[in-house]
Amino acid sequence: MGSYSIKELETMTGIKAHTIRIWEQRYDIMEPSRTQTNVRFYSDEDLRNLITIAFLNKHGFKISKLSEMSQVEMTAHVLKLTEHASDTEGQINALLLGMIHFDEAKIEFIVNQCTTQFGFEDTVLKVLFPFLAKVGVLWQTSLVRPAQEHFISNLIRQKIIAATDRIPTLEDVPTKRFILFLPEKEMHEISLLFINYLIRSRGCYTLYLGANVPFEDIISVYEEINPDYLVTVLTAYPNLVHAIDYLNKLTNLTSNSKVIVSGKQLEANEAPIPKNVHHFKEFSDLITFLNKFKVNN
Repeated sequence: MGSYSIKELETMTGIKAHTIRIWEQRYDIMEPSRTQTNVRFYSDEDLRNLITIAFLNKHGFKISKLSEMSQVEMTAHVLKLTEHASDTEGQINALLLGMIHFDEAKIEFIVNQCTTQFGFEDTVLKVLFPFLAKVGVLWQTSLVRPAQEHFISNLIRQKIIAATDRIPTLEDVPTKRFILFLPEKEMHEISLLFINYLIRSRGCYTLYLGANVPFEDIISVYEEINPDYLVTVLTAYPNLVHAIDYLNKLTNLTSNSKVIVSGKQLEANEAPIPKNVHHFKEFSDLITFLNKFKVNN
């Protein structure tokens, strides 16, 4: 069971601490518990309620009216707003609520709704990745539990895999060949899975090796497949000091192919990138690059 300070509630909800206190005193929206030294703390249920209240208040509901609503009534209003939202903020907040509640049905509903509205590719780019970035910030401040992060990451991972499986295979069409992998100790797979989806949706061939692939295996598969491109994402490993060394070693042994790389480990890099490496900081740039390979059905 979670236990949150008022400053942590402020971080999670975007509602200032002094506003939370006013809402408590005037509208009795929550009744915090107190430590033996009389310090306020809040429960998971308090957090869930405040996220819902903050979302509805931002969309025009007066706090005086919200204080009279049941949790069921507020949840119904949230779902109605997210059904018709033209921006993505509502969907991201609704996903946050779904994650906190471990509510798979709600998350499924929101993702399907966004996919209908935006298409799957833009749903990932405009909703799911910004949502995961928000979860990452909350994770760093210990406001998201490991179980919650694993729950939502696995659901999103499954969504990307399912969307990739639905892409029809083009037969007898000459295409570019891509091998996708993560280095040893690198386990952050969602970005690579989405890149695999992007490449396949453009009619190209991919061989997906996944996470934590030994360097020797990469070279072995490269020699057998002879791809046009190798694709990797450096999020946590190797660190910045060793990332350029890793890329140099990789390109020296795979000189007939080009390497596509992205990830946080290269964002602050000032060392020269090997000349046959395409480094993409933004997905929009990677998509522009991949679009030139697009095969029309």
